[in-house]
Amino acid sequence: MTRKATLDQYLQIGKKISDGDLDRETAQAIVEGRIRVVPREQSFGANEYLVYVDYAPFPSFADLEKEFGAGNISNIFDKPFLMHVLCEGLDQTPGNRVMRLVWFGRRTGSMSNIVEMDKQGYRPATHLEAYAFWRAHPVLCRPFRIAALGSFAYGKRHRHRYVVVLRGDSDTCVLGPHGFSDDWDAETRFLFVRKQP
Repeated sequence: MTRKATLDQYLQIGKKISDGDLDRETAQAIVEGRIRVVPREQSFGANEYLVYVDYAPFPSFADLEKEFGAGNISNIFDKPFLMHVLCEGLDQTPGNRVMRLVWFGRRTGSMSNIVEMDKQGYRPATHLEAYAFWRAHPVLCRPFRIAALGSFAYGKRHRHRYVVVLRGDSDTCVLGPHGFSDDWDAETRFLFVRKQP
């Protein structure tokens, strides 16, 4: 169950919008209870976001195409997704997750990114978590590519594993794939989730 914003929070949200500190899409997500206003006493690091994830089944290809627009969805999303070994047995109880958007600023590989962030207490985000992040923060998905390495779908003949990539395309977002074993360019951001105790 999501907890919607209180009257006091509505007033704070309105002030933040008028001050230019909050975009309307994120404000709408707060009002609808898809993301929660974080009390100041909670500590979050740089580029961390509290995102509500319901872990409902991934939408069908047809529903994704309606949501993202025709031509903005890869046919890889018509296939089942499997979890990366670090995400197997993942607690999928609906609730808030602390997500971190990481920019390494160099060419990287999927496994080296996962190993580096695992040491810092994060695991890779799954396709369901990337979808929830996009719904909560659509504006953040437009300026650059955001990859979620925690789950994958196989391509033709099970030769390649493909992970979810959110990438901007003018004023829309494209839901695309990228080979797990392929290198990543220096501009790509990666979505990780803080491990729960």
